[in-house]
Amino acid sequence: MTRPLLVMVAAAALAFVAGQLAWFPTAPHAPLDSQLGGLAIYVLSAGAFLLTAHQFEDLRWLARLTWAFLALGALFIAGWLLPGVDRLTRPLFQFGATANAMLWLWIVTLALSQALFNEKLARPARAALLGLTLATLFVAFVINGEWKSGYLPAFVAVGVLVALRSPKAALLMALVGPVLALYISSQAIASDEYSYSTRLDAWIIVLNMVRESPILGFGPANYYWYTPLFPIRGYAVQFNSHNQYIDIVAQTGLVGLAAFLWFMGSVALVAWRLRWRAPLGFGRAYIHGALAGVAGMLAAGVLVDWILPFVYNIGLNGYRGSMLGWLFLGGVMSIERMVQRQAAATAGTGGETARIDRTKER
Repeated sequence: MTRPLLVMVAAAALAFVAGQLAWFPTAPHAPLDSQLGGLAIYVLSAGAFLLTAHQFEDLRWLARLTWAFLALGALFIAGWLLPGVDRLTRPLFQFGATANAMLWLWIVTLALSQALFNEKLARPARAALLGLTLATLFVAFVINGEWKSGYLPAFVAVGVLVALRSPKAALLMALVGPVLALYISSQAIASDEYSYSTRLDAWIIVLNMVRESPILGFGPANYYWYTPLFPIRGYAVQFNSHNQYIDIVAQTGLVGLAAFLWFMGSVALVAWRLRWRAPLGFGRAYIHGALAGVAGMLAAGVLVDWILPFVYNIGLNGYRGSMLGWLFLGGVMSIERMVQRQAAATAGTGGETARIDRTKER
């Protein structure tokens, strides 16, 4: 996991250097502070992942982080549902964090994974976590349903968790899931058709731009300043792609996108291998939640740049929410290191026992 992460950061750094070239002589670069801000998002995201991966050497600390986050999440959702509570909770939460798909995704993912897979939790606690999941989905889908990023990634994560919990449910979802996904996505598009169609136009234009520098892109933030050269629906204005993957290609090229997908794939692969090796209870439930979290994050990236915020869209203010995904994915590496240490200790104990037995035989 570390190698693709470092490659991704290195690609962003090289793209920053390449971005100083005059790709379009008639258009200016982004201001240097915007370019540095865009580069910082890559560096800080990698740092958030490595922070959790290497600082939490005891599962209890990872559990404390998770329970604290879910407690704050429950307080946040209570502000939506209980009259008068929002006046107390609103000052506690920042808009950049709450208006971010990652917050809603990880509340649902962590709560439901512990409810379904943590067999050491008492039934009332698991029921409370299930209630938090349902309450969050209710707020996102019913009360705040116009905001697609609040519920679509969370639904993807729920589908993955249910499939992991029950093979029969997985089979049913394989049959019914595509139809349900088509219905939900079509409803989402129908309710905001103009936004969807203009985003498609933006994707096509930005991808055509990237042909000028497909390997490393234009560097952090720069492509936004080049877009007036490529009018969208007849208007020569600045715009961004509103898509994580196209943003990555435009800023760090195919190298950056390959490194990002390599990283996400490696996290998913490690989590898959740890499903039955992680400690029973919280650890094993956390790993299942991380698998679902990867799926939800990848889905969120199609909607907007929620994972690696673009400085002229979600921005550094929105990174307050985006960093949650990187922090919680770092927990996968933390648990992997714990499992490896335990395996090494067990192997060492076994070897010492064998030496003692051979000595006794002599």
